[in-house]
Amino acid sequence: MKDINLQKDELKKVLVIDDGVAFRLMMKKIIEMYFYADVRLAQDPSEAFEMIADITPSLIILDMQMPIMDGFSALKKIRTTPASKDTPVIAFTALGDPALIAELIKLKISDYIKKPTTTEVIVAKLKPFLPLKRDII
Repeated sequence: MKDINLQKDELKKVLVIDDGVAFRLMMKKIIEMYFYADVRLAQDPSEAFEMIADITPSLIILDMQMPIMDGFSALKKIRTTPASKDTPVIAFTALGDPALIAELIKLKISDYIKKPTTTEVIVAKLKPFLPLKRDII
C-alpha cells in the first residue's frame, strides 16, 4: 500500500451521478477504499450540474438510465459545460447493446461498466483515472 498524505483539497474529485442511493453509497465506499479521491454524490443530473462548477471533477461516473434526465442527455450537457467538457466520464449501464456503446463513444465517454458489476471491475476501470491506494489481490 502506498503511503500518501494528501489533504482533502488535493485529492482527485469524483462525481457519481446515479438515482439509486444504494449504488451511490457503494461506489463512494469502493472508491474511497481503493483510491485517493474525494467522492461527491448526486442523485440526478440537475443536482450534479449545480455541483460541477464548484468542484471541477477529475472524473464523472454516470448512470445512463435515470428518470427526469437520462444519461445521454446528461452526457451531452456535460460535454457542453466548460467545467466538465474534457472531464473523463465512465458510463454505467445495464444495457449492452453495441449501438448504445457506439453512441456513448461518439459522446466521448472514457469507458463504460455494465451493471451488475463487481468491485474488481470497478477498480480496474478507475485505475487509469485515479491514484491507487491499494490494489485488489
